[in-house]
Amino acid sequence: MPRNNEKTCCLNHPDLEMVVLNEKNTDTFHAIRLATWEYGKRVKMENKSTGFEVYACPECGYSEFYLTPSELKIIRKAP
Repeated sequence: MPRNNEKTCCLNHPDLEMVVLNEKNTDTFHAIRLATWEYGKRVKMENKSTGFEVYACPECGYSEFYLTPSELKIIRKAP
C-alpha cells in the first residue's frame, strides 16, 4: 500500500502501521546485488547493490520494499 501521511500501512490491515526491518539501527538497510549471466549459463555477481528499506506487518508478515533515500537520488538524476 502506498505511504499515507508518512506512515506505511499493511495492505491486509489498513489501520496497522508496518515496521521497518532495520534491527532498530537507522544506519542499516537491505541490499540486493546485481547479477549478469556469464557465458549464458551461470550467474555472475556484479559489484553493484541496490539499497532498500523493508517494511513488514507485525500481524501477517506482509512486506514492502522502498528504495533508500540515496538510491532515490540516483534515479531522480538519471536522464
